[in-house]
Amino acid sequence: GNTSSINGDVPAVLNHGSSEAWILKMKPVNSVYGYIYADFNNNQIREVSEPFISNTLISTSSANGNYSSLTASNGVYVNYADTGTFLTEVLQGSIFNPVSGIQITFSGYGEMDTAIFPLTVIPGISDGAVQVLPITPVRPGFKSAITLVYSNEGTDTISGLITLIKPSVLTLDSSNVLPDYINGDTIAYNYSALAIFESRSIYIRFTNAGPPAVNLNDTLHYTVTMTTNNVDVNRSDNYAWHDQIVIGAFDPNDKTCLQDNSVSIADVQNGKWLDYLIRFQNTGNDVAFNVSITDMLDASLDKNTLQLIQTSHTCSATMIDNEVHFNFYNIMLPDSNNNEPASHGYVAYRVKVNQNASLGTIINNTADIYFDYNEAVTTNTTSTVIVVPAAIADGTKLSLINAYPNPVSDLFYIEFELPEQNPQFYLTDVAGRIIPVKQFRVSPLRYSFDVSNMESGLYHLIVNGEKGRMISRIVVN
Repeated sequence: GNTSSINGDVPAVLNHGSSEAWILKMKPVNSVYGYIYADFNNNQIREVSEPFISNTLISTSSANGNYSSLTASNGVYVNYADTGTFLTEVLQGSIFNPVSGIQITFSGYGEMDTAIFPLTVIPGISDGAVQVLPITPVRPGFKSAITLVYSNEGTDTISGLITLIKPSVLTLDSSNVLPDYINGDTIAYNYSALAIFESRSIYIRFTNAGPPAVNLNDTLHYTVTMTTNNVDVNRSDNYAWHDQIVIGAFDPNDKTCLQDNSVSIADVQNGKWLDYLIRFQNTGNDVAFNVSITDMLDASLDKNTLQLIQTSHTCSATMIDNEVHFNFYNIMLPDSNNNEPASHGYVAYRVKVNQNASLGTIINNTADIYFDYNEAVTTNTTSTVIVVPAAIADGTKLSLINAYPNPVSDLFYIEFELPEQNPQFYLTDVAGRIIPVKQFRVSPLRYSFDVSNMESGLYHLIVNGEKGRMISRIVVN
């Protein structure tokens, strides 16, 4: 026979040795639904001409936890909550006037409430931003691809020029946007009427040279710049670069920090972004209906600054405390055996470092990729260390903005915000003796120095330009 209990507490001895069965009755959680839009005329009513605002983080939080999501292309968000009182607020928006959060109380479960935010913009802000995404790995003799993403981060409509300097060992195959100018390794694109909140992209394919021009472990340098027709309020995001390592066999599911392995404490304090790219591929034997990525943000990252840069397919982004979920629902990603080119996908996002992060802090990030209901595919771990700026000014007006990594064991980089006319570089030891070193002009804004054959110790890199002089202290390991 069976023993029943009104409170579910049935000891096995009273249940005649049989197994116990438990029935759990689940109720739907509470939800906060809403959208945000640009309220140009400040009348709290959305007009047809007033656009929805996407890619903005909305938080619903209480003392017990936080649930956040990025608004979709139609400005819509849905956040989930338990019982109690929660504050829903817009966490981002330096181009918006401040807006108060909305407080909502849930007494039970299965309840839904609405929080709509009309945002008024601050006029007269001109700010363009550009990024280069390595969509595929580079292998000797194969094809590779990058995407240039450029966006209007301000409130003025902007026009200008996007300029890419590609590695010389790559030959341009195709571009989904016709270049306006090609000269050697320089490829330029005019753009016009980039509206507020608008983002565009350029997909470029290359043929990679084979050995001996391109070999395993070579480093290929990409530099991209963006000009605007107005004075840009934040010129630090008008250029981007990426160093891509040539590989052979590879894991198609990986994660990359596009700033490589270091960021200066000055960049952290100035609110510079860290950009991450997660790539995935369906290497199974059937279509993947859904792909989900879980990414636990390092505690040194400011989760409230999270933004998408671009995704390969339609994607929603939600966050519970520091755990981010990128969900590609109904992606229908074919397997690599049936359609290799279409079996790939990616998500690129950016996030800032907490401004109170200290020197030497190492920011680690790993992602778990789920194809339908299969076990997670765990990516590599990216590690980015906060370093001291190497550059020391001597009353200079040089536009040098970064010098890294420091300490260094192979390649050291100097980067300028604006082109310098024929800068001169001298490397000296502590006794002031000039040390010969190979130097390379990677781009008009970037130079590299090969110190791999130098003895360990402290050195000075002296930069002389038409606008002044700068000294960078370098520690060679």
